[in-house]
Amino acid sequence: MVIRVQAKHAAVPREEISALSAPIDEHLKRIAAAVGATVVDPTEWLCTPKHCPTADQAGRPLYKDATHLRSSYAREHFGAIDQFIHLK
Repeated sequence: MVIRVQAKHAAVPREEISALSAPIDEHLKRIAAAVGATVVDPTEWLCTPKHCPTADQAGRPLYKDATHLRSSYAREHFGAIDQFIHLK
């Protein structure tokens, strides 16, 4: 199931996102715990406690499609993954 934004750039209630992703998230957390992996939940960085935005402050969409962040937005705003990337 994919949540579609009804109004242009309308924020999506976080509880809708959580309800949709909970079964998958719980399964992935169990797998991660079993193998000693770290789970990075993007909603912790991208969403407020109540809503997940679909556009930045300038009105540009955050996503390139229904489920993937635009690369420019991820580079500029999603530093959560940086701790796992080691550049030489």
